[in-house]
Amino acid sequence: MPDGAPHSDHGAGHAGRASSWLAVTVLILGFAVGGIGLCRGPDWFLFWAGTAVCVLGGVLVVAFGVFRDVSVELPREFPGVRGR
Repeated sequence: MPDGAPHSDHGAGHAGRASSWLAVTVLILGFAVGGIGLCRGPDWFLFWAGTAVCVLGGVLVVAFGVFRDVSVELPREFPGVRGR
């Protein structure tokens, strides 16, 4: 399907490529590591390690083009409801 073409994934679950999910997973892990570091004292080494993992996740987001993985649904029609 060409980029920008509307399509519908009715019942298909979450759209997106595996590389996009990898980038998001790296971001979530970095956020969790940094949060654990703040709760443990704070443990600044763990906090900054989590921050570095989040930065890596941000680089992956840009490199993989995560924001191009948008699923656009066609407008829904409801019986008995008039259009605008």
